[in-house]
Amino acid sequence: MIEKSGMKVAVLNYTYGTNGLSVAPPLIINYIDSAIMKADFKKAKNLGADLIVCTLHWGTEYQSLPSAYQKHWEKYCYELGADMVIGSHP
Repeated sequence: MIEKSGMKVAVLNYTYGTNGLSVAPPLIINYIDSAIMKADFKKAKNLGADLIVCTLHWGTEYQSLPSAYQKHWEKYCYELGADMVIGSHP
């Protein structure tokens, strides 16, 4: 949660994977997972987020248009209450 000038912005970040790299504590990787995302959005709302930004690392390299997979998760984020969805690795 980022607080600036009386406004609370929750930034939630997820990825499809780590390209085979292992992740050990204390590092945290948030994978694209409906149950985890639902809980995170609920927590952001409970903490009083005025704006929820969701960033997703997803997609197929060198493709200029979103896939059905990306469209599905984008829609899901908006259904959960995202104000903005930003994709990377398009």
